[in-house]
Amino acid sequence: MQDVIFNGASSRKPVGRAMVELVFDNSLGRALGQWSQYAEIAVKRIVERDGDSSYFINNLHVRRRDVVDLFL
Repeated sequence: MQDVIFNGASSRKPVGRAMVELVFDNSLGRALGQWSQYAEIAVKRIVERDGDSSYFINNLHVRRRDVVDLFL
């Protein structure tokens, strides 16, 4: 995952993390469990340079397993 973190350039300093967020339309309520009530579901992952990752669903800090379960 180190490849996704910007290493810098001659005119820009390197950064310590990368973040990606995907927003899914759930207006038909197809997501199961506690997420079925939301019209949109945002899934975010932040990867730190040291290899640590943080996961979020609708800005709520969750486990990786919770993200996996959302899509199963």
